Amino acid sequence: RKMGFGVEISDWLRNELKEEVNSIFNAPDIYPYNTFHMPSLRRYVNDFMEGKTRNGWGIWILYALQKWAIQNKIIADLENSEQ
Repeated sequence: RKMGFGVEISDWLRNELKEEVNSIFNAPDIYPYNTFHMPSLRRYVNDFMEGKTRNGWGIWILYALQKWAIQNKIIADLENSEQ
């Protein structure tokens, strides 16, 4: 039986992408605007980063949405706008 290979999204988010993920989710609001209760979303991300939850795929989906919005110039790129 053919199978793909698993991607360790959680490890990737907690290590290589940690600074970028924290930067995105510490913004005043994320895309789509006025959709998320930001204190709850930050707690969701922080609990994951501290290993309290296993919600890596949920964070990955929101992270990918933000990256898509940045790439398509729907929202500003926070990392490059501060330079």
